[in-house]
Amino acid sequence: MMQSLISTQDKRDYIQWFLDTHQLKNHESEWILKYLCKDEELLSLVHFVREDIEDYSRGMIISSEETDNKAFVFFKYHIYTSSTDKAFHDIRMQKQLPLFIQFHYPNAMSCPYYAGVLTENPNVKYYQQDTQQVDALLKYMKYEQQIKNLEVEIDQALDELDKSKFNYLTAKLQQLKEQMNH
Repeated sequence: MMQSLISTQDKRDYIQWFLDTHQLKNHESEWILKYLCKDEELLSLVHFVREDIEDYSRGMIISSEETDNKAFVFFKYHIYTSSTDKAFHDIRMQKQLPLFIQFHYPNAMSCPYYAGVLTENPNVKYYQQDTQQVDALLKYMKYEQQIKNLEVEIDQALDELDKSKFNYLTAKLQQLKEQMNH
């Protein structure tokens, strides 16, 4: 289960700021937000996200009247609904599950209040870790190939009895191994 570093009080303050500042397209979504604020345990499992909400198992999108986005969307495992009743029922019955919320309102992307409560997408972290691992593997494979190529050239220099080429290539091999160890 994903733990949040953002306090429930910060989440509650943000929701209250949002409700005070913006007129919602779907007024029933305000009831859901107020319900979340009253339940400390549930609010601890609420995570605000900015984008890629479809990457999560359960969430909702709430829009203000000032946007062109859908008023309200709730989803669970890629099943979507615009019914606040179904959303409220699921939230009440599945209190142990994390709930991800994305807000749409003017300048949301640059809003410091929103930025202050955002949760980083864990899938992005995994992707970055995977990319770093792939980069490290490719670097190692390149290193291994360079070693093999130098060893072949060193064998050739020995076969040709070319001492200067042998010395140059062994020094290059040693330098490459030292670089890889640092």
